[in-house]
Amino acid sequence: MPITLDYTNLMAENIGDEFGIHCGELAALREPVRTIHAGIVNRRQHGELPFYDLPQQHQSLNKILELAGELRERFDTIVVLGIGGSALGTSSLFRALRPLGHN
Repeated sequence: MPITLDYTNLMAENIGDEFGIHCGELAALREPVRTIHAGIVNRRQHGELPFYDLPQQHQSLNKILELAGELRERFDTIVVLGIGGSALGTSSLFRALRPLGHN
């Protein structure tokens, strides 16, 4: 399923010239975005961006799930120590996976 982006409410014709984006501004970005995308594809093909392939790494996922199952039996709580942004991923996952009123 492809990802789509609805930018209707960003356009100047809908919200005005002061804050809105004009079609010409988007058109001017077309070539720079293609160049950037080609660079990303090239780096990915050369193994420089392995995180792009994480969803297809089923063997790694199976190992993670197996370890999680073992740890789930032994522990009720985990502690993540980090500074700044290093704990944001864990916080995001926690918020996404727990009910709104948890804790």
